[in-house]
Amino acid sequence: MVSLGQVALDGTKVRANSSRRKAMSYAPLSEKQKVLADADAIDTVEETRFGKDKRGDELPPELARPESRLVKLAEARARAEADASARARKDAEKKAC
Repeated sequence: MVSLGQVALDGTKVRANSSRRKAMSYAPLSEKQKVLADADAIDTVEETRFGKDKRGDELPPELARPESRLVKLAEARARAEADASARARKDAEKKAC
């Protein structure tokens, strides 16, 4: 019971950049570990404050659905137009006097 097969080797040459500045030594590795530990601590605080897998900048429930978001945008546009109209009216009254 013998099976024959093929073995192929790839002789592709790849140019690499292995500089001394990019290689990890003890000091940069220690610094990266410190940064990662700080990030883990921040993640723990945020998970306690906002809940798991949340960052605190999520959309409020009334803006989460496109339909309700369109209603809120229309209301905001109406308020902005009313404010601009009132401002223009006051400016016109000032210029008239």
